[in-house]
Amino acid sequence: MSSWRRWVKYGKAKLDDTVAGLNRSLDQKERALDDEQKDKPWLGDDDEAPSFEQAKARIDDVTRDVARAAPSSGDPTFDVAEQQRAADQRLAEIRRSLDVDDPTKNA
Repeated sequence: MSSWRRWVKYGKAKLDDTVAGLNRSLDQKERALDDEQKDKPWLGDDDEAPSFEQAKARIDDVTRDVARAAPSSGDPTFDVAEQQRAADQRLAEIRRSLDVDDPTKNA
């Protein structure tokens, strides 16, 4: 008779521990969401359509990181040309290391 009570107590303790862990995890996620919403108030907004100020703030937030990552010259083809030169140089080094003929020299 006492054996089943011990299993019931064990099951209850296990269940209580799981529920407490999930509650702690949920509280942590709610705090993280609140911290994120402090910087981004439009995340907590539930209106059908955003106001002009909210839309502008959201666009500014999204484009802030893009402006930092843009090439310094302002020319979008500059980065592509530089990448192509670097790729050609790596390919030439690989061909030399593998002792493979360059097809552009044979033509």
